[in-house]
Amino acid sequence: MERRHRIPIPETIQRRITKLFVTNLPEGCSGTDLAEHVRSFGQIFYLYIARKRDKGGNKFGL
Repeated sequence: MERRHRIPIPETIQRRITKLFVTNLPEGCSGTDLAEHVRSFGQIFYLYIARKRDKGGNKFGL
């Protein structure tokens, strides 16, 4: 499988980035679903939904 490398985000932009941790996502929530809800707050540079679950058994994403 080919591994994709992300293009580095310029430092001037990195200083203005806000990172969010979202938990308790519903079953079947995809990256596309999450992006639709947060896109109105600004540009999305990276979105990740973990396959693992937190200690409470909930899905989470960054």
